Amino acid sequence: MNAQVKSLGRSKTEREIKVITLSAGTSSAEIWTHGGRLHKLEIQVGKKLQSIVVSPSDPVSKPSFAGASVGRVANIIKRAQFEFQGKKYSLEDNFNGDHIHGGTRGFHSRNWEVADIRPDQAMVRLYTRISTEEDSYPGMLEVTLTYRLEENALHTEFRAQSSHNTLFAPTLHPFFNLSGARNINDHKLTIPLQYFQKLEDGVPKGRPVAVKGWNDLTKGSKLESILTGPRTDILNLCWIRDGLPSTEHLCSLSAGNGVNLHIHSSMPALQVYTSNTMKEDGLRAFSGIALEPEYPPDSANRVMKNRIGLFAGDARMERIIYKWDIAK
Repeated sequence: MNAQVKSLGRSKTEREIKVITLSAGTSSAEIWTHGGRLHKLEIQVGKKLQSIVVSPSDPVSKPSFAGASVGRVANIIKRAQFEFQGKKYSLEDNFNGDHIHGGTRGFHSRNWEVADIRPDQAMVRLYTRISTEEDSYPGMLEVTLTYRLEENALHTEFRAQSSHNTLFAPTLHPFFNLSGARNINDHKLTIPLQYFQKLEDGVPKGRPVAVKGWNDLTKGSKLESILTGPRTDILNLCWIRDGLPSTEHLCSLSAGNGVNLHIHSSMPALQVYTSNTMKEDGLRAFSGIALEPEYPPDSANRVMKNRIGLFAGDARMERIIYKWDIAK
C-alpha cells in the first residue's frame, strides 16, 4: 500500500492543488484536492491496467461536477428554497430556477486541504469548511472526506459538523466506464431497489412509485437497448430503498470485459445519469454513467427533510463504498 502526493500548481485562490495517488496491490486511485474529486481509478484487467472512471480533462479552469464531491446537498432543491426548524432559506438558483449540488460555491468548486495521509493504509483525509456567506445555507459547516483504497474496493466517508442547524446530504459524482470503450452500451445495470421517483426537469413529480416494466432493473438490463432507443434520457431517474435496508447495496454495473462494479452506501437512494447531455472536454454523451448514492431530489422540501438535517454541535457521517471483481 502507498499514498503519494504531487503538486498540480496553484488554484485561483492561490492555494496549491494537490494530487494524491493511493495504491493497493494492482489498483490505484487518483484524488485531487480541487473538488475533493476522484479523478482516476485503475484496476488490473487481464494483463493491463484499466481506468474505470472517465473524467473531464481540465476540471480546474472549467469547474465540473464530474468526478467531484458534491454538497452541502446533492441534487435538486426546488425553487432554490427550503424551510428548516421554522426558518425559511433562499439559495442560489443555479439550475433553471432551482438549486442543484450545493450551488456554484459548493464542495465541487473548493480546493480541499489534506488533513491526514497514511501511506501504509492507502488513505487520505481531506478537509474543508464553508460558511453561510459563501453558499447561503445556515451555519459554518466543517467537512472531512476520507478515501481509503484496497485492491478490490475504494472506501469513502463524509463526516460533517455545523455551528447551526443545517442540511447535509453529500455524494460523489464519478462517471464509470468499465471497459474503456467509446460508450457504455455494452454495460449491464442492476438496481435492486423497489421504488423510483419520477422527475420532470430534475424535480420530483408525485410520490415514489413501485418499479415496473422498463424501470424495474432488479434483474439487470443491458444499457444498449435503452440508450439507443427514442428516449435517451429515460434512465435519468432516482431509485429509492423501501424502509430500513438489510444491505447497503444500491447497484451493480458490469461490462463485456468481465469487470463488475458494486456500489454500497449508507444513503437510501441512487440517482442515475447517463451523460446523454454531456459536452465537456474528456466527456461526451454516453461515455460514462453516473451512479450517485444520495438522498432523493428535493429532500429539503419533502419527507426526507429530517433525515438530512444536521443539528448544531452534532456530527453525521455518510459513506459510499465501491467494490469490484473480474469475472473468470
